[in-house]
Amino acid sequence: MKEVVLQLAVFIILYTNYGNCETPLVKYNYGTVRGKSMTTFGGRSIAAFLGVPYASPPVGNNRFEPPKDAERFDGERDATEKVEDCLQYSQATYKTSSGIYGNEDCLYANIYTPKILKEGSSEKLLDVVVYIHGGVFMFTYAHYGPKYLLDQDIVLVTFNYRLGPLGFLSTEDDILPGNNGLKDQTKLLEWVNKNIKYFGGNPDSVTIAGTSAGSSSVHFHMISPLSKGLFHKAFSMSGTTLIPWAQAENAREKAERVAAELNCPTENSLEMKNCLKNVDGIKLVATSKKFMPWLYLPLAPFGPVIEVKHDQAFISESPINNIKKGHVNEVPWLVTMTSSEGLYPAADIAGDPSLMRHLEENKDELLPFLLDYNYTVTSEKIKEINSKIWNKYFYGEKAGSDVSNMLKMAGDRLFVEGIVKAAKLHAQYTKSPVYSYYFTYRGKNSISDTFSNSKIDFGASHGDDTSYVLQNKYLNPEETKSDIKMIKLLSQIWITFASTGKPQVGNITNWPLVCRKSSEGFYYVHIESPESVYVEYQNNLGHGQFWDSLEIGQVL
Repeated sequence: MKEVVLQLAVFIILYTNYGNCETPLVKYNYGTVRGKSMTTFGGRSIAAFLGVPYASPPVGNNRFEPPKDAERFDGERDATEKVEDCLQYSQATYKTSSGIYGNEDCLYANIYTPKILKEGSSEKLLDVVVYIHGGVFMFTYAHYGPKYLLDQDIVLVTFNYRLGPLGFLSTEDDILPGNNGLKDQTKLLEWVNKNIKYFGGNPDSVTIAGTSAGSSSVHFHMISPLSKGLFHKAFSMSGTTLIPWAQAENAREKAERVAAELNCPTENSLEMKNCLKNVDGIKLVATSKKFMPWLYLPLAPFGPVIEVKHDQAFISESPINNIKKGHVNEVPWLVTMTSSEGLYPAADIAGDPSLMRHLEENKDELLPFLLDYNYTVTSEKIKEINSKIWNKYFYGEKAGSDVSNMLKMAGDRLFVEGIVKAAKLHAQYTKSPVYSYYFTYRGKNSISDTFSNSKIDFGASHGDDTSYVLQNKYLNPEETKSDIKMIKLLSQIWITFASTGKPQVGNITNWPLVCRKSSEGFYYVHIESPESVYVEYQNNLGHGQFWDSLEIGQVL
C-alpha cells in the first residue's frame, strides 16, 4: 500500500517543521538527500541541499569525456556541506598563491527551496532559476547564496562545471571535440528537468541565468540543440557568445602545447588524449599559466569552440550563423550590462598606477592580451590596430583620464559591443522578445574594491548587479538603506521575469523591447539608483561601428 501511495504522489518531500529545526529530507530519482535549514535576509526559513550529484565524477577514464548520469545511491546522503570547487587556476588568488585549487570530482549542485510540500500535495510548484557562475570559463565556483532572492517564492539551483583545460581542451576533431564544461551545464539542466519537482520546483518553468562566462553560457544554450526544451527563459548578465573571449582560438595548437609540456604525444589526437587522462590534474591545470603572459591575460585561453559535426556536438556552427538562420531555442531573453564592465579585468590596472604606466609604455605588446586579439591579428597588423584603438579611446573627442579611458576601452571591447550586437541580432532574426537593462548604481561596496584593492568609485563594476540578488563573498549590500532597496528592486526583476518571461521594475509598466530593425538604436531600462529607473536610448552603445571597422579577424 505504501508503494502505491508513493507512486501516486506528484513528488515526495519528507520534512517535519522548520520551527523545530528538524532536518529536511527529499527523496528523488537517485536517492534521498538530507539538507539543512537556512534563514533569508528577510527572516524566512528555507531548505538548502548542498553538494547533490548531478553527474558521475569526471575522473579517471571519464576525464575529457562528456558527462555521464549520476549514480543512484542507497540510504541518506548528507547534503549539508559545500563541496569543493572544480580544479582550477584562479585569477582571484594569483597574487598570493599558486592560484591552483579544487577537485576534479566536482559535478554537484546546490538546491534552495522556500516551500516545504507534503507528500501528495497539490500545491503549485514554484518557478526555478538555474544560475551559471562566471569566471571566463577558467575559475570560480557555485557558491552564490539564496539569502536575498529566496525572500520570494522561487527555487534556486547553483552548480559547478568543469573549467579551464579540464572543461574545454579541444583537439578540434571528434576525438576530443571540446565544450565538456558546457555539456556539464546541459547535463545539469537535464537533471533539473527530471528531479526539480521533488524539491518543489516546476520543471516547466525554468529560467537559466548567469553572469560573465555564465552569461555567455546562457547564450550558448540558446543556440545549442543539446539544450533544446530544457529551459523556458534566459537571463544574461554581462556576456554573450559574441564577446571576444567567449570563443577560444587556436584550440588544437593549445592542446599540443599542453601535451608537449606534460610529455605527451602531440600529433595523434587519441594518443594525446589517452596520455593526458593519466597526468596529474594539478600539473595539467598549471599549464594554463603558459597562455597568460601578462597578469592573467588574455582572460580565457581555454573556452568554448565550434565543434566538428558529430551527434553530440554542443555547437557546430558559429553563433552568428545560427542566429541568422533561426537555429535558436526560442525563449524570452533579458540581456544586461553595467556602466564599468571593464573593471574586469582592468580593476587591477586601474588600482595600480605602475601597471597603468606599464600598459601605456608597452601598449604594442600588452594591448592585444588585454583586449583579446593576440591570436587573431597578424604581427604585421598589430601596431596599426593598437594605434587605432588607442587613438580612439585616449585621444578622441570624449577622452577623459587615462584610467577612465582604459576602463571604457576594455569594457566596450570585452563586453558591451558583443552584448549589444547579440541582442540586436536576436531581435532582428528570432521571434522571441529581447529585453535589456543598463546598471549604473554603485553602492557602498563594489566587486572592484576587491580586485583593485581600493575604494575608488570607478562606477558600477562587472558583476555588481548580480551581487544584489545572489549573495557572494565579494560584496555585502546590507549596510545601507539604499543598497537594501536595490536588493528588492533587482529581485523584483528576477522574480517577474522567471514567472512571466517579461521583466518588471518600479513604475515602468511597459519594458521596451530591443528594436528589431538593425538600423535603429538600442532601447533599455537604465537602473541608476533605487529611486531613478527609466527608459533610455543610445545609438552607438559600445562603439560597435568602430570595432566592426577593425580587421581583428575574430571568428564569430
